[in-house]
Amino acid sequence: MGYNATTVRIAHVEGESGTAPLQFVRWDYPADERSIAGYYSKVGTSWLEMKYDKPAPHAIFKETARTPQHVELFDTGRTLWIRLKAKEALFSNDRKRWNALCKGKPAADGGQLLTLAPQK
Repeated sequence: MGYNATTVRIAHVEGESGTAPLQFVRWDYPADERSIAGYYSKVGTSWLEMKYDKPAPHAIFKETARTPQHVELFDTGRTLWIRLKAKEALFSNDRKRWNALCKGKPAADGGQLLTLAPQK
């Protein structure tokens, strides 16, 4: 069975001082800790981290929170949380201490939500 991809444009992105939760489904970064560019993208109910140097997902996350300051993701396999903010990403292994991961930002248009539906 194959799948058809459907996209939904998300155009609203709040800044750090907004009161509404951040509304984006793609977050781009020019370089990670290894100087490799990539992005986080919401696909269905999961978030994928993709690196531009590889076609397969680098990591798969579940969204655990969405606030005016960040979108929080969790990788169960590594017990790793990521917070995607307006200008940077942070990481934590315990949700108490947060460390800088990389600079980046939501896609200019908020990104496109990709959903997968079975082909008919």
